Amino acid sequence: MNILLITYYFDQNKDVGAQRWIKNLKYLEKKKHNLTVFTFKNSEKKTNTKILVNNRIEPNYIYKKLFKKNVPKDILTRKKNHLIDKLLIFIRSNLFIPDSRVLYYFSSVKILKNHLKNNSYDIVISSGPPHSMHLIARKITSKFKIPWIADFRDPWTKIEYFKKLPISKMSKYIHEVLEKKIIKECDCLITVSDYWGNHFKKIGAKKVKVINNGFDKEDFKYFKSEPNNVSIAHFGTFPESRNNKTLLDVLDLIFNDKLLGKKMKVSFYGYTYKNFKSDLNIFEYKSRVNLYSHLDYDKAIEKMQNYRYLLVSLSRSEMSKGRIPLKIYDYMASKRKIIAIGEKGTDLENIINNYKLGIYIYYGKERVLYNYIKKDMKTLNKSNISKSCNNFSKEYQVEKLNNIIVDISNKKNIH
Repeated sequence: MNILLITYYFDQNKDVGAQRWIKNLKYLEKKKHNLTVFTFKNSEKKTNTKILVNNRIEPNYIYKKLFKKNVPKDILTRKKNHLIDKLLIFIRSNLFIPDSRVLYYFSSVKILKNHLKNNSYDIVISSGPPHSMHLIARKITSKFKIPWIADFRDPWTKIEYFKKLPISKMSKYIHEVLEKKIIKECDCLITVSDYWGNHFKKIGAKKVKVINNGFDKEDFKYFKSEPNNVSIAHFGTFPESRNNKTLLDVLDLIFNDKLLGKKMKVSFYGYTYKNFKSDLNIFEYKSRVNLYSHLDYDKAIEKMQNYRYLLVSLSRSEMSKGRIPLKIYDYMASKRKIIAIGEKGTDLENIINNYKLGIYIYYGKERVLYNYIKKDMKTLNKSNISKSCNNFSKEYQVEKLNNIIVDISNKKNIH
């Protein structure tokens, strides 16, 4: 079967957004499909997949050239921005709909139209955000009558930061109209969690399936013994919206415990919000907290083995109930205990508790972490991944995806 994937992120080790489809394609290749990826940057990954590239200047590159710095990872979520950033957010929110990558829309459609004149596909898959990828897919699948799957790795108008954007009523209306067209016109919408799946059904999606991100078993062939000290690590972006000052107070409690505090070590790998260091300065244990730069994916999952506890936190918002960070599956496969913090009733809470992966703590109840670690360090039990977690493996999830692809393609062929 010939499959065309339209995705902005397809760089092997640098983009979290790329990991979902790099791994999906790896296992779809084993199904003997002929795969083509339309993207905007050459992948470092050696693959049998054919790559089509629309070489255009990255908007973030322009920002870096103008201001001599990278675009802040949390520019859309942090509480305070400089005046120039506020202006750029306003322009981005109201002129570039649904996102800045819509600048590539016409050139991408042109490239794909020319490509499709001489190449036929059984199905097209678009992955967003950026949701402009769905607009490109909508245009070409409509013209060439090709079945279409829209993959929503995040919500659109209900994503956590959307309502905080300085967006006009007209721009908001355009966002909502485009979103409705995408979810109603695609042959199937896939997303990453049950809560988000139900959300898309409520706003009009006709067929919704959940394909979890999952972990690749082949990335986790070797395991180290579980450390016997209070070692905690967070991997990936840690914005202010996902930090709770009470957590820092509890770490102080652990540090001041005569037994637990002796070998306490806390590490953050990746971007942390601007004032994180100053928030730590009031605590005596600040010297035990290490901040590291972002690690490539392969190095990150190797580092996870060096810690007893792996930390993840969610923002305080309604749609965070469906957010299952990709790192959770790698934490799971690392056979390390997970410390998760978030609202009550999330999909993440269900996974942590149902599969006994560690502890899920409600915001405002962080003090229970101290008791949990105190008890856990007395037992020093080895944390083993449950066999039932295998349904979160990439192999299992891609089997579900493959069934969806075959089903949609067959139904279109009948008609």
